[in-house]
Amino acid sequence: MWHDPVYLYVEFFGDPGVYEIWFDLVRFVFDESGDIADEIDEGCYWPFDLRLPPAMFIQGRSYPLKKLPLTGPGVYEFQLRVAGKSEVLLSTRFLVEVTS
Repeated sequence: MWHDPVYLYVEFFGDPGVYEIWFDLVRFVFDESGDIADEIDEGCYWPFDLRLPPAMFIQGRSYPLKKLPLTGPGVYEFQLRVAGKSEVLLSTRFLVEVTS
């Protein structure tokens, strides 16, 4: 199932400059005990240029993520990454449920 478009709003702060960022979409698979058994990469959205000007403490941005692949009900997570950094800088989870 595809959802189009989904907008992801993020507030940034940091050193002034231009950064290349991207968002990963990850789906979690849980085992019988409720622990995460696997993480499945569902999509990657990039590159977006983030410009942080001087003298702005917080800057909000909205990113359109087109053709969001939600393969079924479950827990998904957006992970924000910056080029040159291996760690996830920001993540947010959401639940997809089937309703009738």
